Amino acid sequence: LKVCDALMLAHQKGVIHRDLKPANIMLGEYNEVYVMDWGIARTFVHTPEANTQSEQVSLGSVNYLQSEQGQIVGTPRYMSPEQAWGDQVDARSDLFSLGICLYEMLAGEMLYHEEDGLALLEQVRRAEVPPLSAVRADVPPQLEQMMRKALAPEPHQRFQSAQDMYGALA
Repeated sequence: LKVCDALMLAHQKGVIHRDLKPANIMLGEYNEVYVMDWGIARTFVHTPEANTQSEQVSLGSVNYLQSEQGQIVGTPRYMSPEQAWGDQVDARSDLFSLGICLYEMLAGEMLYHEEDGLALLEQVRRAEVPPLSAVRADVPPQLEQMMRKALAPEPHQRFQSAQDMYGALA
């Protein structure tokens, strides 16, 4: 829930993380949750006339140049299918990545076991996600349904905002 909160704030500011993974989610001394490593983050500012996105993101005093469309940046095991294809991404891509983190936390194992980089990338592009109940029989049906939505292959089938995902988890 706290990671959803962090993503809500970032997405409201127009920033997509693009590399959300367990190593970038930290717990503080007093149970604070920090989303770290915004180094490949980018802004998304859509204009009504054209579906365009901005060229760079400024976080504090540091500017990060935007990657070109078609270029794949991030950690493949935690990418959304559209990110793995090098397509435009939006906030729903971060939610897919958060879905993978949650899946792995609940399953107690990595979602993708492939070691070969190209084969792994193909799995990610196909969004091959076994049902959580296949690896953990005690998963409540509502949680299974929420996971299926978070990890839907097509962005329009997923949660449309971090607030929506927060509500489903709560």
